[in-house]
Amino acid sequence: MNASRSNPALNSVAEVCEFAESSREDMSQRFDDVVVNVDWATLCRLSVILSERFSLEGRLIVSRFVDNMAGDVREAFAACGLSVAARTTDDDWVCLVLSQPDSGS
Repeated sequence: MNASRSNPALNSVAEVCEFAESSREDMSQRFDDVVVNVDWATLCRLSVILSERFSLEGRLIVSRFVDNMAGDVREAFAACGLSVAARTTDDDWVCLVLSQPDSGS
């Protein structure tokens, strides 16, 4: 959680970020945007949980996996009803912006 809190400050966006530590059972709130920066295996394993945490009009932004794993990540979230709204890369690293297919995000 320390890195999660310090990175927005380093990028001058801390005032618009919100952080919470809780168990899945305690968390019922949905968020406009959810940003997750963990390895591809964790993303795939948590795809159902993560897809439940953002609003229908919101975005789920996932990163920290390499290009050859992007298909696995995309398929895991497609199984949850999400589609790729945008894809960016930096060398072999990938970031996907996921949304509900009809949300227009």
